[in-house]
Amino acid sequence: MSRADTSRVMDAMKKGLAKLANQSPGRDWQALSAIDRLDGGTLPAGARPEQIGEHLAAQVFRRLSP
Repeated sequence: MSRADTSRVMDAMKKGLAKLANQSPGRDWQALSAIDRLDGGTLPAGARPEQIGEHLAAQVFRRLSP
């Protein structure tokens, strides 16, 4: 993956996490524990960097559930 694509993945992941966090205003963020490991799941072949970032954001957010 190129640096430009890596940057696009990270930007999409940050935006995805922010969107998911904003959709969960009542969440007790202090009750969450650290993530030691995360299974990123399976991506479709040819996924765009934005799709990869959004997918990873969803995986992280799911894992953050108390």
